[in-house]
Amino acid sequence: MADVFGLGAEEREQRIKRYADLFEITGDLGDLISAYSHGMKQKLAIISALIHTPKLLVLDEPFVGLDPKATFTLKESMREMCREGMAIFFSTHVLDMAENFTSFDLKKINEMLTSYAEKACEIRTLAE
Repeated sequence: MADVFGLGAEEREQRIKRYADLFEITGDLGDLISAYSHGMKQKLAIISALIHTPKLLVLDEPFVGLDPKATFTLKESMREMCREGMAIFFSTHVLDMAENFTSFDLKKINEMLTSYAEKACEIRTLAE
């Protein structure tokens, strides 16, 4: 995924190491993904979403399959990313998490959505 987003080799290696260490899958990175447990695949998907440090992150049920430690790590990481200016949308069926974990900055959300809509229009114009 890092190559898709144009990360250089050094930056790619640093981020892979950072997130693999954070989610404790460093020792498993050489294994076939088909051999991963559901939780490990979920961690890999999360790392793939974070690797390019997006400004907007959209996650569908990111905590499903994660062990308690990885869940805590992801929550803390998401809080830190929000403090640094990232907007995160995520779905969850856990009502308590939805009520206690979320905050809204509607002005920021509107600015980001407008920016992404403008970029989508530019891409569509280039494709035509």
